[in-house]
Amino acid sequence: MTKEYPFSSQYGVKELVSVVAPIHNNYAHVIITDRYDQPYILFLFYMKYDPASFQKDHTITNRDLYGFSTVRSFANFKFESIHFVEFRDQYPNSLIIGTDLEIPESSNRKQDIYGSNGYRYFRIVQN
Repeated sequence: MTKEYPFSSQYGVKELVSVVAPIHNNYAHVIITDRYDQPYILFLFYMKYDPASFQKDHTITNRDLYGFSTVRSFANFKFESIHFVEFRDQYPNSLIIGTDLEIPESSNRKQDIYGSNGYRYFRIVQN
């Protein structure tokens, strides 16, 4: 599993949180790809985010066919598919965090996040 589908185990999110958590308040938005399922859960966990604050300040999607919703934002974090060209204009003074498929190689990246297995999970762009 870790060789064929390393992203399916949420590897790299802990490393991403350790980079983003200390600086997220310096930006208007931190937009994070949801390509690897629902990373907000691990952001809350690794940041030790106050549950009462989360309950007061988050947005979710409407329930789907099976009755499930997804958290789309809390605080200044947004979780969605990355459309890099659109987001560059739409979100000034923000971090845009996506995968190799979402962030072009030619972008002005701040940092790449690798897992302990050497796989590049995220590209961070300071917009």
